[in-house]
Amino acid sequence: MPFRPLPRGSVLRSLSRPSPAGAGRSFGGGSIKCASTSATRSTSRSGSRHLAPSSIPAPLQRGILVREDNTRRFAVEQFRNYASTAPAAMYTASFAFFEALWDAGVTHCFVNLGSDHPSIIEAMVKGQREKKGRFPRMITCPNEMVAMSMADGYARLTGKPQCVIVHVDVGTQGLGAAVHNSSTGRAPVFVFAGLSPFTLEGELRGSRTEYIHWIQDVPDQKQILAQYCRYSGEVKTGTNVKQMVNRALQFSKSDPQGPVYLCGAREVMEAEIVPYSIPQEEWDPVELGGLPSKAVDKIAEALAGAKEPLIITGYGGRDHKFPGALVELANAVKGLRVLDTGGSDMCFPADHPAWLGLRFGSDEAITTADVILVLNCDVPWVNTLCHPRKDARVFHVDVDPLKQQMPVFYIKAESRYRADSLAAVGQITDQLKSDKLASLLNTKEAEARGMQLQESYERRLATIQAKTKPSEDGEFGTGHLCRELRRLCPDDTIWAIEAVTNTGFVHDNIQPVHPGSWINCGGGGLGWSGGGALGIKLASDAENGGKGKFVVQVQQHEPYIIIGENSQPLNLQHGAITRKFYSKKPPPISIEDYLARLHRFCPMSTAVYLATSLYIHRLAVDERAIPVTRRNCHRLVLAGLRVAMKALEDLSYAHGKMAKVGGVSEVELARLEISFCFLANFELVVREDALQKHADVLREGTSFHVLRQGVPTLTLNRRPKERILTAEGKENEAK
Repeated sequence: MPFRPLPRGSVLRSLSRPSPAGAGRSFGGGSIKCASTSATRSTSRSGSRHLAPSSIPAPLQRGILVREDNTRRFAVEQFRNYASTAPAAMYTASFAFFEALWDAGVTHCFVNLGSDHPSIIEAMVKGQREKKGRFPRMITCPNEMVAMSMADGYARLTGKPQCVIVHVDVGTQGLGAAVHNSSTGRAPVFVFAGLSPFTLEGELRGSRTEYIHWIQDVPDQKQILAQYCRYSGEVKTGTNVKQMVNRALQFSKSDPQGPVYLCGAREVMEAEIVPYSIPQEEWDPVELGGLPSKAVDKIAEALAGAKEPLIITGYGGRDHKFPGALVELANAVKGLRVLDTGGSDMCFPADHPAWLGLRFGSDEAITTADVILVLNCDVPWVNTLCHPRKDARVFHVDVDPLKQQMPVFYIKAESRYRADSLAAVGQITDQLKSDKLASLLNTKEAEARGMQLQESYERRLATIQAKTKPSEDGEFGTGHLCRELRRLCPDDTIWAIEAVTNTGFVHDNIQPVHPGSWINCGGGGLGWSGGGALGIKLASDAENGGKGKFVVQVQQHEPYIIIGENSQPLNLQHGAITRKFYSKKPPPISIEDYLARLHRFCPMSTAVYLATSLYIHRLAVDERAIPVTRRNCHRLVLAGLRVAMKALEDLSYAHGKMAKVGGVSEVELARLEISFCFLANFELVVREDALQKHADVLREGTSFHVLRQGVPTLTLNRRPKERILTAEGKENEAK
């Protein structure tokens, strides 16, 4: 019979008729041939159970079955080769690696996998199956820059390092500018990459099997990133993989924080080892203390006696307690001004009179100040643009005052101290409140400086606002846009900024006031903002129980929309996704004929149909995510079959062919696939026991009775007078 594509708009329903003779896999006659996910395996089973025709209800929203006249067979056996080729008891270095990450507080892995990661992938499957809720979440990123930027954004908001897994030397180089941003932005990120196998003839598990293993073998892979990392090393045996992971994380979390890099060959990561654990309390990062008492006295006295005191900061706001502590210090010293020159974090609120905004190494206040306290800052000023006056007293307090990653760095400073900025600010503030310095801070001259500071602050705000006014012809610039965004967005919006040389201008008009609400690209590697913003969003959700707010960009037809208050985002986004499955009117083809057509031109195994049935059952009955109606069941089943085929089998038909057979455009099929994945929360792996249980439910008719009793899901969000399918395949009016 010649192939005829369905007209667009005619989409899916449920299979309940004989498979056409000779159409791919055999479902009758006494044997089932099953294709394994392993390219080297196939199974042939005989003597499968025969099921009475009356024991299975007609397919409904939950069941998509392949029916022979008097025999039904379920190919659950083929899934015995799926999911993981490793025995459940096997404990490899890769599995220990992920255990170490989780125990150390790493909750997410942003991965871009390759031929060096078979045991890594196997450990992922094993961990997600056996350690649910106690295993890192895997997020696939097709681009290494995005993966690193997401981990960077997550760490920048929370201070918790996350993991990035990339592919040998090429994936390491693909991280590119993102590693620079993480290093200069002091973001703790743990990077792991595989190495080309070091054995050639099968001496060890994991030996070379591909041409590319020779091409990607470089002399010292870790040196690609070593100069940007706080630590770089190689896992040489699985017996101490947890110690190696924790050593790297110690460096990453100790100030100055930053990225670390580990690599390991396939033979090492695939090696089976004895399960073990290490005492996690012994692997905390190195903590910095405060200032020496003499330093506290010297700095406090200098600030108290200054006529134009100035604080220059850059990274202090990474600790969200720092802005509040700095406000307390500014309130204690009347006339004190605060300049942010790093821009990586919100260090001082814009609603305080001491706020000078954000400038990159140049501001008039630097040239006039008589006492300058530099707090945790890389570039307080650029000498060719401006510099302190000759008699200015300068004190430098930093977690890394020598700037050991910079070949050339020095500033004029009377004293330098390696100390924690928050602790130092608290010490200085306490000292300023002592009786010894109270007389210097409560003079008429000090009061006058406070009034002058308020007046200059109001002038600064007026000047900023004047520069943002639209022109007479209605044209406006970035300043006006930023002010409108600030006005329209919630007060606690998190701003992910990558404005390069316009950063100061944007900062002037956004005027952040909340700790953690302003996160700027940490360095000069362009392209951070997309992945960084996604990482920040992920962190805000994870740290707030999934109840965060976020504004995301609308990308063509993808299921992302602008969302608002806590109770609304999921409903809005969910509605946008489910609407994609509704046709304007019920398709003219029955679900039985539709699925028979699909199976004729794109044969699929019974297990794929069972998995799709299980997907839709979860969505419609267990999770009540979407009602199944005549207007959406075709698209739901088409998308479910396509996803199940890709998730569970090696076989996958060309996208264009599947779209033609299904009666939709290629663009619409792609949209349906991704929407289905979001509805299913990307939980697409179906274990053998789940398939068997679902098959038993269908065989025994349990689903039939459940549905006849009425399932609330089937009435959710249903439009007036919309028809739904009953167990007998008839139509009833929805109330």
